[in-house]
Amino acid sequence: MNPYDIAKVMAKRRSTRAFAPAPVAENDLRDLVWAGVQAPSGCNTQNQRFRIVTNKDVLKEWGLIRRGFIAGAPAAIAVFARRDILKPPAGEGPLWDFLNAQNCAAAIQNMALLATAKGLANCWLSLDPGMERTRVLHGVGLDAMFSGIDLRLFSAHGLLLVGYPSKVDDEGYPTGDEKHAHRPVARRDIEEYVI
Repeated sequence: MNPYDIAKVMAKRRSTRAFAPAPVAENDLRDLVWAGVQAPSGCNTQNQRFRIVTNKDVLKEWGLIRRGFIAGAPAAIAVFARRDILKPPAGEGPLWDFLNAQNCAAAIQNMALLATAKGLANCWLSLDPGMERTRVLHGVGLDAMFSGIDLRLFSAHGLLLVGYPSKVDDEGYPTGDEKHAHRPVARRDIEEYVI
């Protein structure tokens, strides 16, 4: 394997907020979950859990709660941490909540990279129990997004939107926005990041 193939996918992955309307094949979505399962986890808890959503009505509802462009995605994968696999020692609950978020972030990154390698556009959206009833969720709780999931047992930590790209670059990779949050998405010289 050429390590530069992986590096190229890393460099080409960009968040995409506009998707082509075609549905994503179920086997591609399951491949992405497989990639998420391969992610590292603190104390090898392997506690990342996933819900694949392709129902347009659900995605539209999520768009009203979190971000409007969710409604335009053909699919989303919600990522949760199962909280009862490892019992933290007394007083260390907040530490393990943080590690659960890291476990889920590693899973989302794996899925985003595989999606890019497969030519699928993707966008990572943060979720966290701390967002409940704030402006980020338009004043509602995560239970409004995830009915039927016990959010005391499964803490929500992110969504990966997935779909075919509406635009691709000259090498066939999905392209994203040139700016996000008023900043260019292009990466600067590595020396700017090394401290």
